[in-house]
Amino acid sequence: MTTPSQLQQYEQLLGKYLPANAVKPIIQFVLDNKIFFKIMPPRSSKLGDYCAPTPAMPIHRITVNGDLGKAEFLWVTLHEMAHYQTKKQYPRRVRPHGIEWQRNFADNIRKYLQLDCFPQNSLPAIRQYIAKLPLSPSANDRVMLSFRQVGQQQPANPVITPDNLQPGDCFALQGRTFQIVEKKRTRYRCLCLENRQMYSISAIATVQPLKKS
Repeated sequence: MTTPSQLQQYEQLLGKYLPANAVKPIIQFVLDNKIFFKIMPPRSSKLGDYCAPTPAMPIHRITVNGDLGKAEFLWVTLHEMAHYQTKKQYPRRVRPHGIEWQRNFADNIRKYLQLDCFPQNSLPAIRQYIAKLPLSPSANDRVMLSFRQVGQQQPANPVITPDNLQPGDCFALQGRTFQIVEKKRTRYRCLCLENRQMYSISAIATVQPLKKS
């Protein structure tokens, strides 16, 4: 049983990452469903993930990157919560982002819209995203970019993503240098110039473009 002191600690911790109105309901969801929830260091390959129980780790797990803005952190959390909900509803395998998951994600978004958890400038993009099924990956990208543009004061410093670049272009991300090889739907195959390994990087990752030598 969670004590009032533990609840306060959870609220103080997640208050650093989530919009204020989302903190208590997210904590309640995690506790009610006995989910292991972990805030992770930045990962170039993903913003969050959900893992179903395994013999080695018999518990549902959700992780979210800790370098995200509050609205983006909530969005990714709701995305992973929808994976958990879909797994519980459909124990047999369904498509990871199939119509079952999409319904759950859209329902989660609507709930937190009612709680006034998202910035005003993002509301049109969010409402467009959940207006009909199937959900559109490109509409999701527009929502994520709207989160990152909140509070930007200087047009000279826009958010740059791999979608703004071309194959062969280079960019810096999390202390490494990458070169774009090709696009795969919502991700890019990129070569890390330091270790010569290939990475899959989100099309909406915020990157620093580099000039060609």
